[in-house]
Amino acid sequence: MTICIDIRNLAQKNLSGVGIYTKKLIENLLEIDKVNQYKLFYNSKKFPLIKKYYPNVTYYDFKKSNRLINLSMKLFNYPKIDKMVDGCDIFFAPNINFFAFSKNKNIKKIITIHDISFYNFPEFYSKKSILWHKIINVNKILKHFDYIITVSNNTKNDIVRAFNIDESKIKTIYLGTDEPKYNIEENKIRSEIKQISKKQYLLNINTTEPRKNIESIIKSFIELKDNGKLKETLLIIAGGIGKSYYKILEIIEACNYKDDIKILNYISEEEKQYLYQNAKVILFPSFYEGFGLPIIEAQKYGKPVITSSNSSMSEICNCNSILINPYNINEMKFAIINLLNDEIYEKYANLSLKNSKNFTWENCAINTLQLFNSLAI
Repeated sequence: MTICIDIRNLAQKNLSGVGIYTKKLIENLLEIDKVNQYKLFYNSKKFPLIKKYYPNVTYYDFKKSNRLINLSMKLFNYPKIDKMVDGCDIFFAPNINFFAFSKNKNIKKIITIHDISFYNFPEFYSKKSILWHKIINVNKILKHFDYIITVSNNTKNDIVRAFNIDESKIKTIYLGTDEPKYNIEENKIRSEIKQISKKQYLLNINTTEPRKNIESIIKSFIELKDNGKLKETLLIIAGGIGKSYYKILEIIEACNYKDDIKILNYISEEEKQYLYQNAKVILFPSFYEGFGLPIIEAQKYGKPVITSSNSSMSEICNCNSILINPYNINEMKFAIINLLNDEIYEKYANLSLKNSKNFTWENCAINTLQLFNSLAI
């Protein structure tokens, strides 16, 4: 069987959630599957981040800019992806993108949908992003794919309700995480992060987008400081720069504790592991998530997590984290103070480790491969 995988989202310097999923899933697929042939295609001069050699893998570079090829696929339904890779039995798209296929009905097409926050919460998105989703027409894409993978049952239910998709063509396959890395080379860690890690800190790793609710995290921290709590504690915000970035900076600059709130922006994989390893508590009170990968990443290190009781987060945590209403700052403050109690802290640290064992990239790859094989019969 020949499986074509779209890896266009790997041709970028800094990988986020979808890129991490694509990279880890493919790496694990190629480790466990030595039978099927894989065709990985992209269209960028930047070589994709699958560096290890595999004898059953062929790369196809369209050698066109993303803008040009997307426009051509949208307006002219060309080039045909299956023709460009000399045919395939299964086409797999790890995320939404522009696609064009021939009329070969023998090709089974599968796509992963991580969330539909763009549909449920358009207020969290820029006008440019809203326009992009409108142009790409997610509803039309889903109708043309034979099978849909979702990363949580919550996303599955969202898709059924929003786009009237037959539930039988949707399969939930959870994401995974890497095993903890404790022996990290010190020279790969910024001196600023090394200094931070000598103190007690609360950690949020996210792109600074409105949906991530980072403003409420900061306001909760400030109010606890005002009430004489968290005197020796820092708040660390790490991740890509998003729509809320400058507003967050304004809030920090205007408060009395700006020296205790650190914005690190993008961090390397080693720095992320280092921050998880030394954090006290992880804060992840998003307004909506399709999965919530940082929750499981933190739990692998036995770190208690405060997260939201909505969307997929309660499903992923399964009562192994403290769940709060993300719109209620008082609940967040109460949860933070509660976790500073040694007995409660130890309870949720143990629950975190237990829950994290349910999520591995190997299991993600095995379940995905099972789906591929079932469609080839």
